Amino acid sequence: MPYDRYIEGEIYPREIINDELGTRTGEGIFRERYSTRSKEGRVTAFSTKFGLLQYCYEDRCEGDIYLYYGMGSKEADISSLQNQYIIQHRERGDDLIVFSEAENVPNYVRFLGQFDCYGYRHPVMTPFGRAIVFELTPKLPDVFRSLGISEKCSEIARHRTWRHVPTRGPKD
Repeated sequence: MPYDRYIEGEIYPREIINDELGTRTGEGIFRERYSTRSKEGRVTAFSTKFGLLQYCYEDRCEGDIYLYYGMGSKEADISSLQNQYIIQHRERGDDLIVFSEAENVPNYVRFLGQFDCYGYRHPVMTPFGRAIVFELTPKLPDVFRSLGISEKCSEIARHRTWRHVPTRGPKD
């Protein structure tokens, strides 16, 4: 797989990731098929710096689950192509990998690892609108736990105003 060389917790220049994986700075969710004959591919998601609630994103951990805020800065658009990439990744057989902005290192990202999305929360209320929040389960939970990602969140994020929606897998 083209992302096998990345090590969980290591940081990489975003420009190199963009070149190698076909992503673009300033956008968060991408899908690429492994070949023109293949239905399977890779979904790459980029997390913003933790706590950027002014943009409706508050990516963080909750126990062993990584909460990743989907596309849409004011209104949670479940039908957007980018959000559907994550919702349908298991059903399609796509790999899902996540990078986050590296703290205190501009233009670098940290590889968080490979994940599966078994569900999402919708609508999650934020001070700026509604959000869709994906519940991502790491493939290597012990390694992910060792990264020490914050569980801190805003007061509004603590309120359970959302409903859980399961996603479909290949045999569902």
